[in-house]
Amino acid sequence: MWIAVCDDDKSENDLVVDLINKYAIKYDYDIHCKAFSSGEALLRCDQIFDMYILDYQLGKMDGMELAGKLRKEKNVESYIVFLTAYMHFIQEAFKVNTHRFLHKPVKPEELYEALNSLMLPTVYSRHISLKRVTQEDIIYTNDIICIEAQGKTSIVTMRTQTVEYNHLIKDIYDMLPKQLFFKVHRSYIINFEYIKNYSIQNRLIVMKDGRTVPVSRNLLNDFVRNHELYVKRFK
Repeated sequence: MWIAVCDDDKSENDLVVDLINKYAIKYDYDIHCKAFSSGEALLRCDQIFDMYILDYQLGKMDGMELAGKLRKEKNVESYIVFLTAYMHFIQEAFKVNTHRFLHKPVKPEELYEALNSLMLPTVYSRHISLKRVTQEDIIYTNDIICIEAQGKTSIVTMRTQTVEYNHLIKDIYDMLPKQLFFKVHRSYIINFEYIKNYSIQNRLIVMKDGRTVPVSRNLLNDFVRNHELYVKRFK
């Protein structure tokens, strides 16, 4: 995921980039930032970003003009977020399909909410390709409830079916978004979305479909910490 930050105030640019980097580290997202000091510099860049965070009051070219050029000249359909100390231009900003407005100076919680609106749908809509004996299936990861190892194959339980795939459980785990999934045992992977409750004392997870999944003793603390992070991020 790539984000462009454009502000002619270097301190504001640095602040936003620093907050984004902290967000990426905290939630284990692969996010990269590039900072630009002018609209002209951003337009000279050939890269198309997933999100543009633009100061409304730039130098020769204001944020509205820059957003219009990104939409029309570069055919950009990415998220556009405006940084501004003034909100009188909101109606005009909708002409360039603005996603969000952030007040200056930027507050971490407001920026993180805007980033969540970009990142969370991406995580939920991710899909993977898994092979059976006779065919290959494309699976949306959020349809997966849990996965159980069966030697050199894995049993994948989904909302509508259970299928055995010709993959080691560790190889499937490498494909999955770690914001939603956790390998709680050498033989089990669970989707946080489908947890009903769990017992730390018994080291057991009860899934929403009624099945119970054991948690390895040495993974218990990591599981609890990652589940708390999931709840904070997605719920």
